[in-house]
Amino acid sequence: MRIGILAAMQQEVSILKENMSLTKVTSANNCKFFFGKLNDINIVVNQSGIGKVAATIGVATLLEKYQSNIIINIGSAGAFSANLNPSDIVIGSKLCYHDVNMTGFGYKMGKMAGQPLVFSSDQELVRLAKRASSQIETHVMEGLICTGDTFVCNTKHRKFIQKYFPSAVAVEMEGAAVAQTCHQFNVPFIVVRVISDVANHNSAENFKKLLPDTIPKILSEVTIEILKLMKVSMHSKKP
Repeated sequence: MRIGILAAMQQEVSILKENMSLTKVTSANNCKFFFGKLNDINIVVNQSGIGKVAATIGVATLLEKYQSNIIINIGSAGAFSANLNPSDIVIGSKLCYHDVNMTGFGYKMGKMAGQPLVFSSDQELVRLAKRASSQIETHVMEGLICTGDTFVCNTKHRKFIQKYFPSAVAVEMEGAAVAQTCHQFNVPFIVVRVISDVANHNSAENFKKLLPDTIPKILSEVTIEILKLMKVSMHSKKP
């Protein structure tokens, strides 16, 4: 069993890498992959780069080249829900694209031809992520996360997305691409985000404030807790 852990930015995995027992570092497809153990579970961590294509390449490499059995995608997001504030945790039980438009062919906004409109995270991993997040001293929400190759930082763009996806709780730049890749590989996945901003004109400034310390700290804590629970779950299933 090997768990692939992917984040877009180096800062998002910095503390996690400090906590793992590193055994080797390799490069593939212009990305670095960090192998080791955490809570006696074999993991490989990838800092993929920002955006949908970078995330897809990272996940595909984790799955095909490095035989990961489960994908945990961690990172930051902008809040859409009024019940979310910076440093809160969002568990993406559902993921969709906000920047796919094939409505001219009769598809709903966000739906790519041949793909589901909404991708669903593995329900057992959602359950474990919720339990793990409850150990962190912050608010936790589960729901739909929208993905697109845009850093949403103005009210007009935010309202445009919310018009088509009124139930969305957060927005970011990789989750649905991770979800689609795992869906096509038939591999279970979970997407976990820490809220960095509220997707308005102050987003970039707020994001920069939380990125160096707060975001990596919370992401590391949640991921470590998820792995602890996965270890317990795996042992309980042994005959």
